[in-house]
Order: sequence, then C-alpha cells, then structure tokens
Amino acid sequence: MKKSNKELYKKLSKKDMCQLITLFANDIEIYIGMSPLNRLRSAEINEYQPCFMNGELIQINTEWAFTEKVIPFTKE
Repeated sequence: MKKSNKELYKKLSKKDMCQLITLFANDIEIYIGMSPLNRLRSAEINEYQPCFMNGELIQINTEWAFTEKVIPFTKE
C-alpha cells in the first residue's frame, strides 16, 4: 500500500471515510460467503444509503439491507 494512502487514512475522520465510500459506492461490490451452503454471492452497495455512521463504526449497506423480501441466495 502506498505511504500516501496510509497518511491520508490517518488524517480522515470516520465521517470523512463514510462520505468517501458514498462517493464511490457504485464501484463497490461486496462478496458474501455462505459456508454452510457452499455458495458465494455478491451484493451491490445500497444506492440510497450506501453507508452511515453507526456509533463509532462505519456501516456499509448492501442492496438487501432495507428489504422485507427473501434474500436471493438464502432460498436456493
């Protein structure tokens, strides 16, 4: 990893990092391993609320974060 990236990380607050994640959310995909099912699925970042501060942590939301539907890989 570049030294300049490490320095940037040290300068940013978690709120700043969350805002950066929101800026490039369309370029992120999250891979989710389902060990008991022996499956690997991907999820896009939620387009309306990609991330937010959850206390002191950055919470990253997938496209399934705010749905009442069955998550596709759980019913296969």
